[in-house]
Amino acid sequence: MVVEKGKKSKLIEKEHSDHIDGELIISVEKLQEIQEELEKHIDEEASDKALEVGQKYNEICRPFYVKQNEIIKAIPDFWLTAFLSHLALYYLLTEENQKGTMNGGNYEKKGNK
Repeated sequence: MVVEKGKKSKLIEKEHSDHIDGELIISVEKLQEIQEELEKHIDEEASDKALEVGQKYNEICRPFYVKQNEIIKAIPDFWLTAFLSHLALYYLLTEENQKGTMNGGNYEKKGNK
């Protein structure tokens, strides 16, 4: 069987193309693996840093929260008024909650959570 010159060059081109496609797929997969590894490393480090910054922020804010709480204690029914003025909380606050809030409910901010 004799293969024509044009058909032979097309077969060679096809084999070459298949080889390049295979190499391309392998290269892209390797790039994806590296990207995933990078993102995992960055995400872990970012989470650690965010936690560290949040803790430091809370330490800095703590004295101010204490001062605010002392002033709020002197305002009659502050928390009841605040909760009833908040649209979502207004509907969630039961009569029993309202009585507890009116009877000296003390709510203290514990940080950014």
